[in-house]
Amino acid sequence: MFTKNENSLGNIPNQKTIKLTLFHLLLKYKPQSMKIIKPKYVIIGLLIITALSSCTTTRVASLLKSENDKIEFYTTKIPDRNYTELSYIQTDGGIFNTPQQLLNGLKKKAIELKADAVINIKYDFQAYYPIVSGTAIRYENK
Repeated sequence: MFTKNENSLGNIPNQKTIKLTLFHLLLKYKPQSMKIIKPKYVIIGLLIITALSSCTTTRVASLLKSENDKIEFYTTKIPDRNYTELSYIQTDGGIFNTPQQLLNGLKKKAIELKADAVINIKYDFQAYYPIVSGTAIRYENK
């Protein structure tokens, strides 16, 4: 019969005992160069990391048509009038381009195609570079 602290190999301590013993040795014999970080500094560091990682940026681009604009923009709504799809158009930008700048590029391309509107406009990213795309259309009965 084995007692509580013995196993078939004799008086060999189990893994839990070894881990506890090593832990106590580490606590008892700390090297002089090892500093203990105070809990308040750990909490402050975690708060700073959390604050920096949760930053957001909000960007706004106007889809409203001004009096001088000839091109209409539609993101989710489809025009009530009959139209013909001309082509898919896309404007790529750099990391510092705003959505409004990209929409202006889309408008410029739609004017070149003699389109009346751009539908299904989507704003997306390809790696770090923003993209605005849509379908240029021309109304059938003007």
